[in-house]
Amino acid sequence: MVQADGLYKLLMKGKHPAGLIVETADTVLVTAAVAMEIPMVHKVDPEFFSEIKDGDLVTLDAVNGVIRVGAK
Repeated sequence: MVQADGLYKLLMKGKHPAGLIVETADTVLVTAAVAMEIPMVHKVDPEFFSEIKDGDLVTLDAVNGVIRVGAK
């Protein structure tokens, strides 16, 4: 429930994430993302998180489960 509450507070302040990229999604996170219309891709290879760098431009296609990464 903490995830949902935290996401809701961010949403109300206009500071919510544009999308979520997670290795493992639990029921609470999925429910919160759906309710708040935040796109999400899960079951992401853990190596992805070590390869992405601060400042990378990430495009998320949650419908097809596609993540594209490019430099700014």
